[in-house]
Amino acid sequence: MSKIEVNQIEKTSTGSEITVLSPLTMDHPLKIKVYSTSQINALTASTGQLVFDSDQSSLKIYDGTQWAAVGAGGGSSDEAFAFSLIGD
Repeated sequence: MSKIEVNQIEKTSTGSEITVLSPLTMDHPLKIKVYSTSQINALTASTGQLVFDSDQSSLKIYDGTQWAAVGAGGGSSDEAFAFSLIGD
């Protein structure tokens, strides 16, 4: 049986997101939504959105302007984000 444990979950003011105010613990791997490159390019994306590109076999994050491969380098926050997904 899968289980997610948190101390507190709150609905945001827009009602379209959930904010977790404490560390999130899961018993199973996190599954990221999989899209083709053309499907990703057709999304109305918001900053911080995370998807897996099945055509390029890469995890991508939307930085507010464009989709960037997570951990692609350049000293951006993408590298730190990738590290936090793997575990610190």
